Amino acid sequence: MTLIPSQRHLFSVPDDVAYFNAAYYSPQLNASTARLEEGVRLKGHPWNTTTPDFFRDAETIRALSAKLFGGDSDGYALIPAASYGVSTAARAIEPRLKSGDRILVVAEEFPSNVMPWRRTAQETGAAIVTVPTPTDGNWTEAVLRSVTSDIRVVAMSTCHWTNGARIDLAPIGEACRNAGAILVIDATQTL
Repeated sequence: MTLIPSQRHLFSVPDDVAYFNAAYYSPQLNASTARLEEGVRLKGHPWNTTTPDFFRDAETIRALSAKLFGGDSDGYALIPAASYGVSTAARAIEPRLKSGDRILVVAEEFPSNVMPWRRTAQETGAAIVTVPTPTDGNWTEAVLRSVTSDIRVVAMSTCHWTNGARIDLAPIGEACRNAGAILVIDATQTL
């Protein structure tokens, strides 16, 4: 197994600090900080920003996403927060749901991947089903046991945001297809 060398130089983490809470609130890359600072400086001179400037970065990001993940750039949208994407997905799925349908989430899921589904459940008569925290730490198996024929939506992340525990979406996706359920993925923590 090849070990990845220390990446500390990419972050502004002092040598005397050991920070391990990256599953919840990770340190920002120095390169990201530099881009954000550049954006703040540009905002200080708005007369230098033209209409095409508003779209250039977005189109670059969409093209890079398509190259990295597949598909074409039209299949990617930029949003200001994961909650916007989950809310949009919930609204798009809402007409397919009826009373008695069930929406599956995991215990202690991040609020942006729960609140839109609560609203959707309330408006459609569907019910939220929460997968309890597995005693063995295996979220994948716990979710798979919970995907039953009455589950219509499975809303999950690629890992649990509180501790980074992996959730293997390949078998979960297969179980969703077999059950006729829609899988909505919030990849914020791992993407």
